[in-house]
Amino acid sequence: MAKTDDAHYAIRGGERYAGRHLLVDMRGARRLDDEAHVARALRAACAAAGATVLKLDLHRFPGGGVSGVAILAESHMSVHTWPETGFAAIDVFLCGDTDPEAAVPALAAAFSPEDVSVSAHKRGAAAAAGRFHEEMHADYGQFMEMERVVHRERTAHQDLLIFDTRRFGRVLVLDGIVQTTEADNHAYHEMLTHVPILAHGRARRVLIIGGGDGGCLREALRHEGVSATLVDLDAAAVRAARRFMPALSDGAFDDPRATTVAADGAVWLKRAGEPFDVIIVDSTDPIGPGAALFSAEFYAACRDRLADGGVLVAQAGVPFVQPDVLRSASRRLARAFADTAFYTVAVPTYTGGLMALGWGSDDPRPRRA
Repeated sequence: MAKTDDAHYAIRGGERYAGRHLLVDMRGARRLDDEAHVARALRAACAAAGATVLKLDLHRFPGGGVSGVAILAESHMSVHTWPETGFAAIDVFLCGDTDPEAAVPALAAAFSPEDVSVSAHKRGAAAAAGRFHEEMHADYGQFMEMERVVHRERTAHQDLLIFDTRRFGRVLVLDGIVQTTEADNHAYHEMLTHVPILAHGRARRVLIIGGGDGGCLREALRHEGVSATLVDLDAAAVRAARRFMPALSDGAFDDPRATTVAADGAVWLKRAGEPFDVIIVDSTDPIGPGAALFSAEFYAACRDRLADGGVLVAQAGVPFVQPDVLRSASRRLARAFADTAFYTVAVPTYTGGLMALGWGSDDPRPRRA
């Protein structure tokens, strides 16, 4: 949730604003003509978002469809449904110490839509001195001067922000945490990708889990004879990176050797299929959507999908400020693989020192190459 000031304005990511306004479109939705069900759905969504319902007023039209509004202590939530087409248009506008994004899963659970799209707007927003403040640590962090906000959206999984800076070029942020920049992404993507492929020596099939910006895909396809499959949970984030930060992938998504899958990597990995020579886990930090990609179960699933002599590499945080991430990754990798290690890379915008990259294989020879 965002912090609030004395005027009850929210402050997050260096911006001060009156409230967040989500426009939620649901297609292929169900139970849209049931007024009582719509009422329960609105109340559940308000509760999930931490909002207080003052009054709920709904109307069902004789020809079908329900329209109504929940008046809240923190603003309002409104809905209009078209049962004949399975479409629902929902507005979620909340102020103060609330979490409007939490309303979306509750609404989706109620209406079981085939597709959900969300656009987010900060009402009354004004950038605080043009600065973005990273939200990774409560007592330590970095800020960047934003020259221009290029794109902002709330995807089905996370808050996405892309902005321009003078020092780092274009910057990609997910849930308030810097993911990559045009200026320094090469250090991370090259070390995460080339080290295992070159160490393996005969890699032909590479799997990238996460990495929706396309940087690891770009580097993997520099190797002759390599084909790569990229599996990322958030298709909207992949689209945004391709559109607004095309230099990161440098055409890799259009390479005939590349396959892109929009799916939960931890689930997709368990499906039957051909093994991979190298698996690269280019995940976010172990919070939110990325948490599953740090589990012992996930590392074991990676092991089971590696060919003989195969290698796994995965980001393991910045040890100086995230020692618990490194320790847990070390324990869990050791449970899954006979040969484990860590190596490091310096990435200026991953604050706190060197980033650790975890290594796992059942064959010790690649690490000695």
